[in-house]
Amino acid sequence: MPQDITMNGSAFINHLDDKDLVVRPRTRTGSYSVSRKPALSTVTESSKTLSSSVPTNNSSAQHPAASTNGYTGKLPATFVPGYSDEATVRRLRYRPLGTTGLEVSALAIGGGGLERFYGSLDENNAVQSIREGIRRGLNYVHTAPWYGGGKSEALIGKALALVPRRAYYIATKAGRYAGSVEEMFDFSAKRVVESFEESLTRLGLSYVDIIQVHDLEFAPNLDIIINETLPALEKLRLAGKVRFIGITGYQPKTLLEVVQRSSVKIHTIHCFCRYGMYNNDLLDIVPELRERGVGVVNAAPLGLGLLSKNGPEDWHPANDSLKIACRAAVAYAEEQGEDLEKIILKFCYNSNDIDTTVASMVCIERPALVHMNIDTVIEPMTDKEKNLVDDVKGQFFRPLEKTHWEGDPVARYWEAIREEEALKSINHARPLTDAVMTRNAYAMFTEPDEVIMYRKSTI
Repeated sequence: MPQDITMNGSAFINHLDDKDLVVRPRTRTGSYSVSRKPALSTVTESSKTLSSSVPTNNSSAQHPAASTNGYTGKLPATFVPGYSDEATVRRLRYRPLGTTGLEVSALAIGGGGLERFYGSLDENNAVQSIREGIRRGLNYVHTAPWYGGGKSEALIGKALALVPRRAYYIATKAGRYAGSVEEMFDFSAKRVVESFEESLTRLGLSYVDIIQVHDLEFAPNLDIIINETLPALEKLRLAGKVRFIGITGYQPKTLLEVVQRSSVKIHTIHCFCRYGMYNNDLLDIVPELRERGVGVVNAAPLGLGLLSKNGPEDWHPANDSLKIACRAAVAYAEEQGEDLEKIILKFCYNSNDIDTTVASMVCIERPALVHMNIDTVIEPMTDKEKNLVDDVKGQFFRPLEKTHWEGDPVARYWEAIREEEALKSINHARPLTDAVMTRNAYAMFTEPDEVIMYRKSTI
């Protein structure tokens, strides 16, 4: 292929199996400039046709707050006079989180990438960003012990120490942890209870609003989740240490199966990278979740960097077809004078299909990110932005055969487990290093807000 060629319409799809391409649309001609960029990993498949474009107010049967799209101008229960920013709170959208009785902001604070700030010079900015997000009305905070081996929870705990407890709802997780590959997942009743108590200590709280089973598709089988993990969490709920129980993961149908089979009431599901611009598979399970009164939490609206200006990291599990299409979509939006990151955030925020979208609010490069995000979503989507959503989906993502990486992370995890067992069997027993885990079982690290990876210079 020449170094720089022009392809009309969606013809660039024919070249998606050619790795290391840079795709940039040419607005005036409707064509695409394609050139090579060194070092992009190769895979060749591509995803599912997306239905639905811009969220509207026409799905009132799907959600209790749909008639107003979550916006009423009223103050939520988390509003604290003298602390909360009333002007901003009145402009934010709040929706019922299933049948929990919690009314959550349609945009939520994600803790997936916070561990990088712990103990650093930027820690104060991170703490202030969390506090400012809550003060301005983002009342749902999400974290987990897996994020930085507890550093995310510890940092959030520092931030919450000076925040009125009634001003926020917090959700954490149990079941996934930092450490060797063998220690990464433990869904036993004993470990999840221990983990929960450790989380309370790091957060500096006596209870949390939601405890969730973390990435349950990695369990040896779902029977463990249903018969051991969830009953253990239910005991915590009955003891008054947690108000509600949730489950999280990447695979929508697996989440629905657990909801269907569990004798313990599941109050929320949390799914990442399966609703937004390039993939809407989460919508397949929403109708039944609504019928059962289960809250729906969306996460990673930018696809773990796929639709960010800087693009994804090398470890991202998406196939090359999807990566190239995402690069082209971001470039196309820029040519139109629009910021696709902001449009995606607005798109998810305005959707009646989900209750809230978890996104990162702290960034070293953008210290005012939390304010930028809030200021972005409180402004209505313009007609130009709505049309751009339709254009991007139609031009870049509907032609793809595959827009997800379901199954790959789990397969690679169990491959790594077998590899470690083989090492032990030949008397070379040792925990897999972070470098080995990253090389052989990458996709284990896929996470809702950001990916937490322990990179070694030896890789």
